[in-house]
Amino acid sequence: MTEELKSRLTSSRDFNFWRAYSAIDKWNCGYIDKKNLEIFMRKNGSKATNGDCMAIIRRLDLDCDAKLSFNEFVDGLTPDGPFCRHMKSEEIKKED
Repeated sequence: MTEELKSRLTSSRDFNFWRAYSAIDKWNCGYIDKKNLEIFMRKNGSKATNGDCMAIIRRLDLDCDAKLSFNEFVDGLTPDGPFCRHMKSEEIKKED
């Protein structure tokens, strides 16, 4: 997930980490696994495959248990730093 996308998502007025996490963990297991994610994606119009869902889990799963805890979910969606297009365009100009 790009830093820009993370920033747009988390800075949205109506975004809430717990509500987002709970929307995926429909069975209230206390974790998000490949099956939870696959069902959520399908219900929301995504054609993500099993492999796509597992890749997302692997990318965010810090303890390698094939499940996302709430903390892993938050860490994965939190931008590494403030992002704005102006700052990014200034960085690109400096590189040229």
